Amino acid sequence: MPGIIPARFAPILFDLILSGLLSCFVSGLSIFRTQARVDDFGLHSMGSCATAWALAFPTG
Repeated sequence: MPGIIPARFAPILFDLILSGLLSCFVSGLSIFRTQARVDDFGLHSMGSCATAWALAFPTG
């Protein structure tokens, strides 16, 4: 049974998913640690995650 994606794209997809998860986790944690009582935590976290992901994926 063939895979869902071609094998040549597997490393790129893995890097995309891993860098996204790690950058969102780290940026969310750092915002929580520095500004625990922020009203728009989700909005700040997603903005920070997008910026971190844009830097993490190409360098990973």
